[in-house]
Order: sequence, then C-alpha cells, then structure tokens
Amino acid sequence: MRSDWFLVRHGETDYNKNSLMQGHTNIPLNHTGRQQARQTLEKLRNLSLTFDCVYSSPLDRALETAEILSMKTRSEFVIDNRILELGFGVLEGTSFRVDPAPEVFVLNQDPKSYVPPEGGESLEELYDRTHAFLEELRISGPPGNILIVTHGAAIRSMLQTLKGLDVSDFWSIRIGNCDVLHFQNNDGVITECEPVVRNGDPFDPHSKAT
Repeated sequence: MRSDWFLVRHGETDYNKNSLMQGHTNIPLNHTGRQQARQTLEKLRNLSLTFDCVYSSPLDRALETAEILSMKTRSEFVIDNRILELGFGVLEGTSFRVDPAPEVFVLNQDPKSYVPPEGGESLEELYDRTHAFLEELRISGPPGNILIVTHGAAIRSMLQTLKGLDVSDFWSIRIGNCDVLHFQNNDGVITECEPVVRNGDPFDPHSKAT
C-alpha cells in the first residue's frame, strides 16, 4: 500500500510575527498567515495535488490552515493531540528572541540540554508522541495523499523519526510557515521526497538553520 504524506506548518500568527513562544496557546492565524495558506493552495492546485485525508493539530492555527489547503471542513479532519506543538508551560507568551528566559536560551543553543519550564514538555515527550503518531500512520494509515498540518517544533520532532536526525540537529532544518514537506510510505518503508513548498522562516533565530 502506498500513501504520500504532506507535512505542513500552519500559517503565520501574531505570536510568530512578534517572536513569542506559542506552544499550546490557541493563537489564530493573522492576515499574513491566511494569505500564505491561500498562496500555498494555489501552488498545490498548479500541481493538481488534492488530499484524500487530513490530520490536524487541534489548535485553531493548524485547523484553519488545513481548511484552506484541503478545501474541506474541520468536521472531516482527524484531529490528533499527538501533533500539538511543544508545550512551553509558564513561558508561553514570552519572547524567544529578545532576552529569552534561561530555558529558552538553552533550547535555542543546546537542545540536548533543554529542561522544560514549569508546565512545559521535554523534547523527549514531544518525540514520543509524534513518533507514535507516525508509526501508527506508517503501519495502519489510509492510502492516498495525506495532509498533516502541525507546528514547527512538532515537525522537527517528526524529522527525527523520518530522517533519523539526532536531537542535537533539532534546529538544522528551517521550517517556514506553510512549508510543505513530502514523504512517501510504500508498505511501511518511508522515503523522503522533494519538498513541495519552501518559504523559509524570517523569524527563526537559530544560527544553525539553513
């Protein structure tokens, strides 16, 4: 059985624009984010790419992006908490660029040493839930074109599974808003394909990002 997975980061929000930690905070898309999603839809249409099934994070910024890209309603989606963004607990709403909290500074510079703040998640916890999601999809997911709309850190965690990356490489790939990454599942064997859309991320503070 073959399926094609299209991993998408949601469109821009005001928290993205202002370099604030979002995590589980339910921030909607802003005007730019909706434009990004519509522009990405046009690129998908030009490729005659449609989706047979949609998986989404339960947060509104992901759900609205998924609605625009799939031209389906969220009542048709599989909404899965395992592809939520990394939770930052008490630090949600604080800056990751200007005088970041000590925990955020460590996360940015040395993710292997990251210790989450009160109420937050570790990178290991993020990996465990995104890995479980992908394994279930790999083994028993539906065939066809699968849209998966999620978040920047969640996608990076998925890439640890899909590309065999170490946590030290967490920031090695830039994931822009409405980027579309493509992987193919052939009878449980995962192959990386060329990205469909790459926008880059002007708000990414990580010097390692390319």
